[in-house]
Amino acid sequence: MPKSGKNRQKPRPDDKILEEFLRRFLKYEVDMLRATHILILNSPDSQIVINVLIESFCIHARNIIEFLKNHGACDVDPRWFTGENYKVDRNFLKKSLGDRVNAQIAHLSHNRTTDSKKKIDAKDRKELSDAVELQLSRFYNNLKVEWRKCCGFKPEINQISAKCHSDAATNNIEEVRSTSLVEIDEQSGVLIYNTSDDRS
Repeated sequence: MPKSGKNRQKPRPDDKILEEFLRRFLKYEVDMLRATHILILNSPDSQIVINVLIESFCIHARNIIEFLKNHGACDVDPRWFTGENYKVDRNFLKKSLGDRVNAQIAHLSHNRTTDSKKKIDAKDRKELSDAVELQLSRFYNNLKVEWRKCCGFKPEINQISAKCHSDAATNNIEEVRSTSLVEIDEQSGVLIYNTSDDRS
């Protein structure tokens, strides 16, 4: 990630732009992170599909992390939406894990690793998801009333993680049937991602 620029104040856009960010753009990142997390654990047959899902998971995770840490790479400050008691936690994720996320979606380079132990695995994804969901919940719970009304996502702390990381013997489609993020096509058994905005 680029330098955080944490001491540089970001120019605040008008409320209409911020509302769209909170209602649509942040929601998209959260929805995609949660959906790819579930779909990866559904073990697609194709390694290419698995790679696509893991890279997508890492991209959306990094985008959310940069926002929540008020990183210089994101031009929106989370404190614009919250009460005065909300403090940005720039240390909620281990640096080593953040570095592996960056390496997973690095630019084309001779420094790319082929060592699977240095790549994001299921344990890393669980830790990453849990850390992000905890911070999303904290952010949501500190939203000012007027911003909470237009927030596009709801906290789902531990729900996704619990469904995705149950015992391997029971980690199947039934484990995610009850989540509002995913529906099941009864004929094909295919996971269908729910993108509706009226999800409660």
